[in-house]
Amino acid sequence: MPTCYAVSLTVVLLGRSVAGQCELTVRADAPSTDVVKGMATGLLNGLNETLPKRSAVLPYGFSMWRGPIASWLWPNRSNCTDLGFGVPGCCDLSSCKPPFTEVARLRDLGLRQQYILDGIHFGQTGCEWISFNRQAHSCPLPGGPADADFSKWRGSIRAAIAEAKRQRLDDVYYDVWNEPNGLSKRTCLADHGDKTWCSYDANLTQTAFFNLYDVAVRLIRSEQPTAKVVAPSIADGGPGIDGFSDVLPWLQAFLLHGNASGTLPDVLCWHVSAIGSNTTLLEEQHATLKAWAQSQGIPLPPIGHNEIVGPGETFLPASNLAFISVGEKLDLEHTCRACWPDPVTKASPCWDNSLDALLVNDCNGTLNSSCAPLTPRSNSYVYKWYAEMNGSRILPTELTAGCSGNTVVMSSIGEGRQSDQNESIVVLIGRWSDSAVRPEPLPKTSLVTVNLHGLQPNSCWQMVIEWVANSERSAGVIVTESSDFIQASSAGEIVKTIPLFALNDARRVT
Repeated sequence: MPTCYAVSLTVVLLGRSVAGQCELTVRADAPSTDVVKGMATGLLNGLNETLPKRSAVLPYGFSMWRGPIASWLWPNRSNCTDLGFGVPGCCDLSSCKPPFTEVARLRDLGLRQQYILDGIHFGQTGCEWISFNRQAHSCPLPGGPADADFSKWRGSIRAAIAEAKRQRLDDVYYDVWNEPNGLSKRTCLADHGDKTWCSYDANLTQTAFFNLYDVAVRLIRSEQPTAKVVAPSIADGGPGIDGFSDVLPWLQAFLLHGNASGTLPDVLCWHVSAIGSNTTLLEEQHATLKAWAQSQGIPLPPIGHNEIVGPGETFLPASNLAFISVGEKLDLEHTCRACWPDPVTKASPCWDNSLDALLVNDCNGTLNSSCAPLTPRSNSYVYKWYAEMNGSRILPTELTAGCSGNTVVMSSIGEGRQSDQNESIVVLIGRWSDSAVRPEPLPKTSLVTVNLHGLQPNSCWQMVIEWVANSERSAGVIVTESSDFIQASSAGEIVKTIPLFALNDARRVT
């Protein structure tokens, strides 16, 4: 019998039936020099100092954790105010106690650590000094009347830097502010004026944000030059925000300012909450910004996205794969998965240790160690399989017209995990329909044909099918079907046609 290898075909389907047949060709004999970097997945909160257990986190290969500075400066609750989302804010920085228990855990998990430096987590919140209706306020927002010389703002940043140094976080990331363009924050001002403590840091004018940003970035680079600055983390959705058409002018103004003042960030960032079935949308955004920056003579920093995957896509495997795939293609510095409320319980997965809804929270949103949320959802398998591709060489893939508009593919080749394997090929396929109609109880099928070319002639490959179905929030249950060895043709080809069901499902063939 010829030497046997292992071929792994992973199929992920977003759950609506797709008419017709999609055919793709993977060139196993033409690997790229590029490898899967594994940087297109990170967490926005999603865990704490004890849960989930280390063994439940590691298989997903997360590359970064992003969270509020309150995770560091966890206060004495008797001296502080609950600012919402279960996050206490410091009324007086001197009253805060920094146990830093999460830092050691995140380091042990091998995660890069990014912390948000903004008013809501330093007590400098509540209202803008020039409100939506141009009324003056006396709140302590950096640069406002109560902190006109930014002394409180500098003190807050120095406290964070001192604690980071004490914890030996030399390579920490600081995200200066968060979503300074959030128009919903203007509503808070218009509704409450200066009479009520708002739960959100008020919308900033661009000039106001640029001023507090400059103070922060210069102080960080002076006192902790090994740290990286991330900014401006602009929102691409929400009340009054029309996606990239609003984000682009903001980014352009920010880059013009940073280039002129010498305060460009180490990582440029904006949020991308939804791409739907348009897998080229983010590529187009990057191309537009890069062309403009080049025309202006501005050196564009590496780009990351601090919040990806929108509320309508959180639980859908193929959409998650679309974000991961484009992240690899664009060679992003990092991405962090957003945490959107569960459609059934309405509970936020930001603080329930569910890895931002990759695991089922059996506690219905509460923090309770007795019901640790360790049950994987179907969308979690996309991240697990992506982690297994890390370090393998990317393979070119060609798709037929039948795949157009509703298929995304990642392919790679790497060393096999067992001693008797020479190579392992992995193909991740995400497929969906534009139809808004939910699938019928009885599945309809559409077909994806995978053509593997460039294999060793007459070599044999064992295939094992793993299948998991999901109805948005249920746990995924793996079903395994094994096959005999399949022999490649004398031309080194294997053709495999796989039926995809009209449910949210994930399919892996090895």
